[in-house]
Amino acid sequence: MEFIINYWYIIVAIIAALVVAGVAIYRYFGLPSDAQLAKVREWLLWAVTEAEKELGGGMPAQSHTVNPLISLC
Repeated sequence: MEFIINYWYIIVAIIAALVVAGVAIYRYFGLPSDAQLAKVREWLLWAVTEAEKELGGGMPAQSHTVNPLISLC
C-alpha cells in the first residue's frame, strides 16, 4: 500500500497514457479502410521526411528504396 501512496502520480500518468493510446487505436480502427490507408501513407511520408532530415537528403539509395513503398500502399 505504501508503494501506491508514494508513486500514485506515476500510476495515474500510466493509466492516462494507456487511455489516450486506447482511444487513438479505437478511432483508427473505426475509420473506413481507405481512410486508414491514407493515415498510414501520411505517417510513412512523415517518417521518410524526418529520416532524410536527420540523415541528410544526399542519400538517393535510401529515398529511392523507401519512397516507392508509399505509392504501393
